[in-house]
Amino acid sequence: GDCVDGKCVCYPDFTDEDCRTNMSASPLVATDLSKDSLCDAGQGDCNNPSVYCENFVNSAQSKCKVETAQLVNGTIQSTGSSYTTSPQLQNFAEVKCPITSSRRKRSTGDSTTPTVYLISLSNNGEEFSASVPVILYDSSCLTCTTNESLVICELRSDICIVSGFCYSDNSTACNP
Repeated sequence: GDCVDGKCVCYPDFTDEDCRTNMSASPLVATDLSKDSLCDAGQGDCNNPSVYCENFVNSAQSKCKVETAQLVNGTIQSTGSSYTTSPQLQNFAEVKCPITSSRRKRSTGDSTTPTVYLISLSNNGEEFSASVPVILYDSSCLTCTTNESLVICELRSDICIVSGFCYSDNSTACNP
């Protein structure tokens, strides 16, 4: 941009006080698979996962893309299905991307399988960032861990499963 009377006048597609943010470029996001990729649905709200980023512009054109995925032998694979939601800016480096409850797999009642999403951001609704993995699981059924590239989710050994729901081995549901 150009500096005019102490203020920046940005060129097209650039914004911010110093005109450094390119709106046509996708945000830069932290995409590493880590313990932050895991969300225990039994312990808290997993409907608004955080995405940590740079170069995000909070505008009417900004979008989150929520892509459904699955775990195959510990690796995350996209199912090819996705939808967009409106991002919620938390601070300069954190954006929350709502996962719409009507689309959540949990409605099937199967808490023995983790729900996996790949989330990306766009400043203009067209150019999206790299994807951030988010794995939702229920710790009353599963233990999930990550290493540098794999997600391992295993059924707990101290439970039984009745109609897709997990119960403690010593509950009446397991020992009628």
